[in-house]
Formats: sequence, C-alpha cells, structure tokens
Amino acid sequence: MSVPLIVTEEAAAARLNDEHVAAMEGLRRARAVGVRAFIARFLAQPFAVAGLVLLGFVTAASVFAPLIAPYDPFALNPPLQQPSSTHWLGTDPLGRDVLSQIIWGGRVSLAFAFGAAALSLAVGVVMGAIPGYLGGIVDDVFSRFLETFLVIPRLFLIILIVALLGSNLLFVIVVMGLTMWPQNAKIMRAQVLSIKKRGYVQAAIAAGVSPLPIIFRHVIPNGLAPVIANSTLQMAYAVLTEAGLSFLGLGDPNVTSWGQILNAGQSYVRSAPWIVISPGLAIMTLLLGLHLVGDGVTRVLNPRLSLGRE
Repeated sequence: MSVPLIVTEEAAAARLNDEHVAAMEGLRRARAVGVRAFIARFLAQPFAVAGLVLLGFVTAASVFAPLIAPYDPFALNPPLQQPSSTHWLGTDPLGRDVLSQIIWGGRVSLAFAFGAAALSLAVGVVMGAIPGYLGGIVDDVFSRFLETFLVIPRLFLIILIVALLGSNLLFVIVVMGLTMWPQNAKIMRAQVLSIKKRGYVQAAIAAGVSPLPIIFRHVIPNGLAPVIANSTLQMAYAVLTEAGLSFLGLGDPNVTSWGQILNAGQSYVRSAPWIVISPGLAIMTLLLGLHLVGDGVTRVLNPRLSLGRE
C-alpha cells in the first residue's frame, strides 16, 4: 500500500528555488566556457585576425597621436606641399600637415565607431527586450513604433538633425547612436520571444522573481550574441556616416576628421591628389578592419555560418 506524498507550499517553493539556483550556476559555467571558445574560434579565422590587426593599428596610432604625429594638425605650413621628408603625405590648401591630420582624425572615427555602436546596442537591447518579454499591448505598440521609425531614411534624418541643432562631436555621436538602435531592437526582440519560453526562465518565474530582474539577469545575457554581432557591423556604418557628414561640411570644426580632409582636397584632386588619396586609404583601412572583425564575430556567434565555414 503506497503512502501519498504531501508537498507543502514551502517545500515546493524551496524546490523551485533550488532548481533556479542550479540553472543559473549552469548558465554561468556555460558562459565562462563560451568566452574561451569564442576567443579560440575567432583567432582560428585568418581574415578576422587580419581585421583585428588593422583595427589595432588604427587604434594604436590614434591613442598615441600626441607622440607620433609630426605636427599639430592645425599648424599652418606652406600650402600644397608635395609629399617629402618634411611632410610625408604633403600639406593641404591651408598648409596643414596631412599625415598629422590623418593620425589625429582617427580618434574621431573611432569615437564614432565605438560610441554610436555602444549607444545603439544599449538602447536597442532594452527597447527590444522589455516589450518582447512583456508581450501583449506593450509589444504591439512597440512594434508599430519600430516599424514607423524604420521607414524614415536614417542618413536623411541624421543630416536634418545635425543641420538644425549643431555639429558638436558628442551630440552627433548621440544622434547617430539613437538612429541606429531599431535594428538591434528588432534582433533582441526576436531573441527574447524564444528565450522566455526556456526552462530556466520559467523556473525563475515560478520562484517568484519579478519581470525586470528576469529580463536583465537571465534573458538579455543569453540573447546578446546576435545583437553584438550586428553592432560590430554598425561600427563601420558609423565611420562612413561621420566621414560623409564631415565631407558635406556638417562635422565638428573644432576637431580634425578624415571627411574634412577630403572636403579640403576635393578641388585639388588633379593638382594635389595626395590630399584625397591619403584619407581615402585611411577610411578604407578602418572599414576593412571593422568589416573583417564584424564578419568574424558573426561567424563565431552564428552556428549555421560557423558550420558552413568548417
């Protein structure tokens, strides 16, 4: 004769809490292993490593600009000097050393790349995770807002805002980051819709954990991978957009940027081609590095692409 088991509410809650703790411990261990595996898989890709080297070269030159730049980027010398031992990449129409401007201009491009992409990542993750987890009317309203935002041409919106409100460097970075987030939000929302059905999330809900801790502690960390991969590619877009704004005369006049060098040399393409060739190669080098790194991150974080490559 079997004896029925009586499970009290306290015992059930304790068991759910134990299951929740065990699940979280397992996830922490998986993430630690995942970081090591990510680094190993990334370094196993020659093109990704090449991109990392290019990005590291530009970053190092920008960080140590005060030490390696031969002149102050705004110092005036004889104008339109050809490349020589005195001015390795020549001077522009105002007499500013082109090499020094390129070295210092890398700081602006990297600030846009990392600043705008980081802001886009942060806003997109939050704006995609919360509605996706809560669902219902909140998700419906957010989806309509996101669709409306995606219809607006991004570059036109950036140009309009900068032209009307100013071209301060920090302000433009914020504007660019706040116009790139919808794509990250869309990716994060799709991730959340899948993750919130998994066992460890259901265990946290059953254990009485409130929605916000679940979203920020359990859902977002496990859905970041494709969003990070997309953000690395957005960095290249930010660099190219900044160069375009500066070329159009909408950049910050208080700093040196590669787009400003192109703008200064556009009337001297035939008589002084070094003014436009040098910043063009600098932009190409940074974009190539970012694209190779972004592609490498995407291949590591996307199992289908990784398997296809292998």
